[in-house]
Amino acid sequence: MRNLSIQARLIATVVSLVASVLLSIGSYLLIRERSELQTAMQATIDTMRADVRDKGLALVRNATLASERAVVVMDYLFLMEVISKTVSHNQGITYGIIMDSQRLALVHSDQAKQGTVLNDAADIAAAERPEIGAAEISGPGEQILEVTSPIAVGGRRWGTIRFGLSLRSMN
Repeated sequence: MRNLSIQARLIATVVSLVASVLLSIGSYLLIRERSELQTAMQATIDTMRADVRDKGLALVRNATLASERAVVVMDYLFLMEVISKTVSHNQGITYGIIMDSQRLALVHSDQAKQGTVLNDAADIAAAERPEIGAAEISGPGEQILEVTSPIAVGGRRWGTIRFGLSLRSMN
């Protein structure tokens, strides 16, 4: 740069200064845009989760109302129909269970578990939940929103109805 005139040096300095400023502004805008995009994506995911939760709670509430009397009289055919139709007609439902007050699976969408006592942490939590609710649980390679409702008739708890809704689309 020694052989360059003062005018050439000045031009080179101004060009490098302008390039640095433009690069800084571009970097700032890119970081800000990425942050806004992440915020918007999180808001969308939160809305989707709330929609899945609301859908699940309405679903379990309706299934509970339909099943109350059938649980009391042990109408297994009706209970199996409630679970099988609910699971098969609603995309994203991974399982449906009706268990009695001792956690015996009266009806289970997994036939192998039907008639067995359900003893894992999610089963115990669902059996102890005093009112309709939802909780996220993790299964093998999947996140599930489990919606549960106690089945109570005449002030007595007869069992619990549960549905697992996949949260895979939000991941």
